Amino acid sequence: MLTNKIGINSYMLEQSFTGIEIYTKKLIDGIKERNINIELYSYSNLSNHPEYSNILKSSKNEVCIGQLKKLFWNLIQINSLVSNDTYIFHAPSFILPYFLPSKLKKIITVHDLAFLRYPQYATFKEKLYYKLTLKHSLKNADIIIAISKSTQNDIEEFFPEYSKKIKLIYNGYEDFSKIKSDDNIINKLKIKPKKYFLVVGTLHERKNIKKTIESFNLVNKQYPEYKLVIVGRNGDNIREKYNIKNKNIIFAGYVSNNELATLYKESFLFLFLSFYEGFGFPILEAMSCGIPVVTSNNSSLPEISGYSDDLLVNPNSKEDISEKMIDILSNDVLYKKLVLHSLKQIKKFSWEKMINETISQYNTL
Repeated sequence: MLTNKIGINSYMLEQSFTGIEIYTKKLIDGIKERNINIELYSYSNLSNHPEYSNILKSSKNEVCIGQLKKLFWNLIQINSLVSNDTYIFHAPSFILPYFLPSKLKKIITVHDLAFLRYPQYATFKEKLYYKLTLKHSLKNADIIIAISKSTQNDIEEFFPEYSKKIKLIYNGYEDFSKIKSDDNIINKLKIKPKKYFLVVGTLHERKNIKKTIESFNLVNKQYPEYKLVIVGRNGDNIREKYNIKNKNIIFAGYVSNNELATLYKESFLFLFLSFYEGFGFPILEAMSCGIPVVTSNNSSLPEISGYSDDLLVNPNSKEDISEKMIDILSNDVLYKKLVLHSLKQIKKFSWEKMINETISQYNTL
């Protein structure tokens, strides 16, 4: 059993929950459950996570605001919180502070290299932020955890000098089939079970929402009884930006986990057509409910979905996407095949497995 103290940078828990935040919380909870000596570092007191108060070391009682302040804290100020008896420092969001004691063993988790692979989707501030942190973190880490083979390949391509330090450890996923449903969302959105396609995620350009909508419009001409439900913030902005007139396209905005559970379970088809993903949680969330997925032929999406080439689509082609949607709509045998595949594929991933493999890496140090 691991007896040395583990220190984890947990500032990401101050933010709204997306991929890295989910990973960080699952990592912390998994280590805590195994009664491993752990301490957390955060700019704020993490008032939204009182369960960590006895292991938290924080700088102030306010939330870290602004990129420059966050960068300075992550690179410099956090050092003052690390206890002398801490043995391993783990950065779940890959940022290693400057001037950490040389005796500390260091691990980083890299979730994706989107800003290098698709720089056109990153802001100037984001590019500067990563430029100041990534190379330093990769160089000084004893172990680099990649959350998918795709992310591992990207690190090896852009930073081949660090390839020997990379360990592939897949994320787990949230099993939405086990989450209690809130069926009121069906009436609220005025949709019918199994008569809509579902999209879930941040409505960022990299998520390819434009082609998703264009593809649905093509399908909707042939299947007018179906709707497209898009879960995520900024729906009004997207509607206005793309001048969306189709009343069968519904922006649900933010929904609770119970509402999302219903939307997954009652959807006919899940669409995840990103240009790039380091992992792709929503694919497995949909699959946990036995829902077929139409997804892209790039980055981590083939390995996470487990689909063969003939089941993947070109995210740049609305014709390719719509044809695949129609194939599934019109072929009951294919639909059932994809449902069975979904329930089989999700067995390859779990948070329990991620925690065990991560602790195994701790033990090597």
